[in-house]
Amino acid sequence: MAPFFSLTTIHDNLLVVTCSITLLDIAAVIAAIWALCSALRAAWRTFKTTKLHRLPRTDLIFGAAKQIFKSPDAGAIYEAWVKEYGVAYEVLTTLGGKKIVLTDLRALAHYYAKETWTYVQTASARSFIQHHICTIASF
Repeated sequence: MAPFFSLTTIHDNLLVVTCSITLLDIAAVIAAIWALCSALRAAWRTFKTTKLHRLPRTDLIFGAAKQIFKSPDAGAIYEAWVKEYGVAYEVLTTLGGKKIVLTDLRALAHYYAKETWTYVQTASARSFIQHHICTIASF
């Protein structure tokens, strides 16, 4: 008799708990799971990637964009950064964002060979580029 009594009390207690769960509780659990997954994904991304040289943060809100926009020659700034940080470095952008700058042609070719989401070339664009490169090469 005692095991049956304890099972019914456990069942009744679980029923009370599950009936008291609100939509706000479910939303909070979903938000907590999403935050945990995002944190783990960000930690994994920083763990498995190569650390690049990063420009020092000059402005919390604008990042390096303020320095680039104020300069009369933005290309000179990038060239100075290449001399100081190397051919691949990280620039802090607006609101804490990050952009990777690649200036090595082999690194760019490797990147665009592996990255197929945004660099998609249609057949017509490919033939247009081939036609114009052949025309320029003939001069």
